[in-house]
Amino acid sequence: MTLNAIVYCRISDDKAGEELGVTRQLEDCLTLVQQRAWQLVDTLTDNDLSAKGKVTRPGFEAALQAIAQGNAEVLVGWNLDRVTRNRRDTLRLMELGQERGITIALVRGSDMDLSTPSGRLVAGVLAEVARSEIDTKSDRQVRAYRQAAEQGKPHFVSRPYGYTRQGVLVVDEAPVLEQMAQHFLTGWSTTEITTWLNANQIPAATGGPWSRRVVKDHLLSKRNVGIRVYKGREYPGTWTPIFSSDLHARIVAEWKRRHGHSTRAKADNRKYLLTGLLYCGVCGHKMAGGANHDRPGLPSRAKYRCVPGDLKRGCGNLMRVAVTLDHLVTESVLYRLDSPEMKALLVAQESRGNEIAPLRDNEQALRDRLDELLIDYTDLTLSKPEYVKARDRVQENLRAVEGELSVLYSSEHAAAMLSPTQSIREAWEQSSTGWRRKLLTLVIQKITVERSHKRTPYAIDGETYKFDADAIKIDWRA
Repeated sequence: MTLNAIVYCRISDDKAGEELGVTRQLEDCLTLVQQRAWQLVDTLTDNDLSAKGKVTRPGFEAALQAIAQGNAEVLVGWNLDRVTRNRRDTLRLMELGQERGITIALVRGSDMDLSTPSGRLVAGVLAEVARSEIDTKSDRQVRAYRQAAEQGKPHFVSRPYGYTRQGVLVVDEAPVLEQMAQHFLTGWSTTEITTWLNANQIPAATGGPWSRRVVKDHLLSKRNVGIRVYKGREYPGTWTPIFSSDLHARIVAEWKRRHGHSTRAKADNRKYLLTGLLYCGVCGHKMAGGANHDRPGLPSRAKYRCVPGDLKRGCGNLMRVAVTLDHLVTESVLYRLDSPEMKALLVAQESRGNEIAPLRDNEQALRDRLDELLIDYTDLTLSKPEYVKARDRVQENLRAVEGELSVLYSSEHAAAMLSPTQSIREAWEQSSTGWRRKLLTLVIQKITVERSHKRTPYAIDGETYKFDADAIKIDWRA
């Protein structure tokens, strides 16, 4: 009687994606089928797919289904650890083999008749040996990874921008990362940085375009400071850092400030230039930006309006076209700031860099204290209630210090924003909405839109609008 056979082949790692490993296995298995004069029913493969854990292998699942349906009496594989290497799949194969009376035939091994106790014993022992090899290999890899981390050796899964995979600095790329950091700290969003990179045809490390996620990862990564992170612990790296630790701390603080859950974070991500600064002169509530149609059928225009309702609680009585209001405020700010004396005064008021170093020292001391508390708790020097109470107190102090640093980092941006070699107007025209919003908040306390029935001509770049500039009141910061 000719037996029906299914061939199953698997390889865990195929970096090149050429399937050469499974092809070699398949050739050997088909030779075995031919030598035994079996009838080949199907060939199934799982390429570049591990058998560890709970990874689903489509080829293996198809083989089990074919056996369960009675389509084959023999399962042919190159070696047992190519067929199964975890206890869950081994148990499923054994139970199904016992039920259907199949035989496992191996190119590198003997036949195992799963319908007999001795066959299942041999298969079970070999499967446990394969499992032990996985555990041993995993232990060796984990120890090797930890040792490499402790020695500060780079471990880049893919080439990061600025370095080779071996951790060698790419000289032409490091200045681009520094420019990205500077843009971010002066108000640019990750979207604007991404647009800038792609518009200037600066390829990412892969050679393709940048994305916001990749920009974010490269800005925040401790790799740029020369730090190797392994399982939450940090080790000094052996490669050349691109960012100073102070620069990286400012980037992280600015990211948290923008993308946290606070009102300040939401304000930094606003789309419209004046939202957060603009107040209704009738009811006193903030005005919101949005696109509105003047009349049905006409294109929408950006406007600021006092929004009524339970959430906004405005009166709904005021609305102004954004282009005119933005232009008036912009010109007022540029006129007020475009002098060396005012610029120097603003920088002197906002830059408080001498206060940063003591806070950074305090921050590091608090982090060290958290590590000490954890060691004391692990050594049973502290009970759990004592540890939790002390930890919470230190974490509260740490959050307060981080908040102070965030404010100082933000205020220091004024010096970077107001370059002595560039006029305010030049900087404004070349910068992003985020940068402009940051500059406005440095000099403006609030803007009030008063009620007005006067509609006088207001010219912008040769185009005339109807707008009452006298109804706009700007409260400047002292």
